[in-house]
Amino acid sequence: MLKKIFLIIYSLYALLVLIFLILKSIPILVFISFLKLLNFKNTSRYNYYIIYYIFKIWYILIFIQHKEVYVDEKIDKNKQCIYVANHISYMDIPAIVLINNENLKILGKNDLSKIFIFGWIYNKIVVPVDRSNFTTRAKSIKILQDFIDSKKSIFIFPEGSFNESNQILKPFFNGAFSLAIENNLPIQPLLIIDSFERLHYKGLLNLTPGKSRVVFLPLFEITNYTKHDINNLKQAVFKIMEEGLKEWNS
Repeated sequence: MLKKIFLIIYSLYALLVLIFLILKSIPILVFISFLKLLNFKNTSRYNYYIIYYIFKIWYILIFIQHKEVYVDEKIDKNKQCIYVANHISYMDIPAIVLINNENLKILGKNDLSKIFIFGWIYNKIVVPVDRSNFTTRAKSIKILQDFIDSKKSIFIFPEGSFNESNQILKPFFNGAFSLAIENNLPIQPLLIIDSFERLHYKGLLNLTPGKSRVVFLPLFEITNYTKHDINNLKQAVFKIMEEGLKEWNS
């Protein structure tokens, strides 16, 4: 009972701190939006760093420690590639933002963009997609292709939605791997290790303090894959991530 009460109090504290940080940042974000209307350059970069520091300060104030682990040598975040990661919690998005890559565009769930205040911030960093709707899904992929053409990296959760199964990973969709092959871009697999322990996907009042690790697996080159090998590429990356999750969750 005491633990449950603590979790509720801590979760409410964390929520109020996040709301406070967002509200304090709204005037700056509105000003950046105004600059965008005036065709100023790099407004998306300014948006990113405002939101990056919102999450960074939030983590400090709620006692969550972001940590990056590199299985191979430290990667070049300026290298254009397709990022993919497992997906099991709402805390996955802050973890991705905090890897500090302003060149990264994230594909995320459309339903979060409808939340008052949070949705406005969410749309600043995420390209929302409704996977149940073919038209909007195709439109989102087109937007991501435009980002790729402008030399941006993109991030996709290949499982599509939260993994609520008993499996380590859900089967992957083709989108990320199709874009990688079509644009001859390597794939950067990530493992988000602790977000499920920080916040279960079924509730917002069971947040816990602690570590939040993002593991960078070795960059996966796709030079030997063609458009006929999407399933092979998908399964190869799936296997690497599955084995990685088994190791890091053990």
